[in-house]
Amino acid sequence: MDKKHLPFGFGPEEKVSISTIAFQYGWSAARLNSFLYKYDVIYFNDEHKTWLVTDQYKDSGYTESSLFTSKTGYYSQEYLVWTQEGQKFIYQMLKDKLTLLPEIKMLDEEDPSDGCLTAEELAEVLIQNEIYINEASIGRLTPNSSNVFSVLRHKGYLMKKKGMLYNTPCKKYQGSGLFKVFKRREPIYRYYQDEPVGDSLVYVTKITQGGKDFFIEYFKHLMKKGCAIIQGGLRDASANW
Repeated sequence: MDKKHLPFGFGPEEKVSISTIAFQYGWSAARLNSFLYKYDVIYFNDEHKTWLVTDQYKDSGYTESSLFTSKTGYYSQEYLVWTQEGQKFIYQMLKDKLTLLPEIKMLDEEDPSDGCLTAEELAEVLIQNEIYINEASIGRLTPNSSNVFSVLRHKGYLMKKKGMLYNTPCKKYQGSGLFKVFKRREPIYRYYQDEPVGDSLVYVTKITQGGKDFFIEYFKHLMKKGCAIIQGGLRDASANW
């Protein structure tokens, strides 16, 4: 990995929330906040209902304040974002205190022997097993990377919300052994521009070998039950599968 993107792959100017850092370790934001609180890095301000850095780290350059405003504009909340220096600090602290390293690796650090599949490769496996996807108005669809992940999003396996965590495992399935998440940097293009204006970090979800076996049976089950993709959602008689 390029040193300018250490320790989590974010660029020098990218400031991230505590939940984004926690995700690198398979932790919740609450768990990471509790860890930092334990070592007097942050404290909870009851008046403003937010986490703030302690005086010891106030001028460290580790954090900045950001403002969240609701869509209606009636609610706003200040919260901390962590600079690259702050990200390095948390990385080193977790490593020193807990001998803990991030779970999510850069894609170029992937071990090819782990046998993880892309969405496209999972679709090919489904085709080989003569498994198809039903669409209400069209009928049978040949599995592809788009409709396979669409099913997994709408059945609650992958995140639906657009953004950095789109298509990553939902909380229920993090650590399930079905998925493995990697990350990579991709160029950013603006309209009518041929050259990228920069790059950003994106997450790439792959299917483990255990996940492959599970989803073969899962999609086979949906096919037999007549599951159909309808208007961006799913209709089927087996809601608990």
